[in-house]
Amino acid sequence: MNDINRTHNELEQRELQHNGITKERKNRCILLVGLSKTGKTTLMRVLADPQHVPNEPSLRVSSATTPSCYEDVCANSTTISLTVVELPSTMIDSNSDLSNINKECARLGIDNFHLICFCTTIDIGIRDQDVHAFERFLNHFGKEKISSNLCMIITRFESKTDEERRRLRDELMNDAHFRNLTKWLKQGIHFSGALNYDDWRRANDSLCDQFESVYNYRKDLLALIESDIQPFYLQPIQPKKKAPLPAPIQSNVKAPLSRSIPV
Repeated sequence: MNDINRTHNELEQRELQHNGITKERKNRCILLVGLSKTGKTTLMRVLADPQHVPNEPSLRVSSATTPSCYEDVCANSTTISLTVVELPSTMIDSNSDLSNINKECARLGIDNFHLICFCTTIDIGIRDQDVHAFERFLNHFGKEKISSNLCMIITRFESKTDEERRRLRDELMNDAHFRNLTKWLKQGIHFSGALNYDDWRRANDSLCDQFESVYNYRKDLLALIESDIQPFYLQPIQPKKKAPLPAPIQSNVKAPLSRSIPV
């Protein structure tokens, strides 16, 4: 890890010199979307620090039901002040009411995103439930409206080669289940990764190569986030109007006149 730390410091210093201290910082907000175990939280942590090592793999699934919001995610070497909103799987699965996304973002005080990242992982591939969730998400926000801000990020790709990356991108573009959706990814298909926990625990020599890939993936993604993309604005959900109560039924029967009873 000492070699990685030294390499990281050198690269960050180079970026700091390139960006300069006089450049105005840009405020950006991105949304991470995906089912459970697709690397959303790890991606957020890698954006903050490419040296991040995820926890030991676990079968435990997050029980979160509301979005997580992280502010000032990026390091000082960038010119971005980044806010990341991560949606839990329960908000986009087949049983969810997608209008809750709008409501929860409004609760957080967020009404727009520069980039919307649909996350999946190389470990499990593109599943039918991923395709279904992505399609529901697109239909809810409007394919034409959201496409200019939409990208896909394939996580856990730290040990793959350029050729494997190219081949996987081609597979996605030609997949029978997914190709009708990839055309809406106007911001493209990108990759991400993190230092492998087992390799880190064993001090494996492959960590240096992994870090180089992780750092470059992060750099490319930050460049995309920083670019001049017009933000996508969420539409507020209008409360449903209550149906008016039925008018009271008018009776035609007249009440009898009251008469005083003589004493």
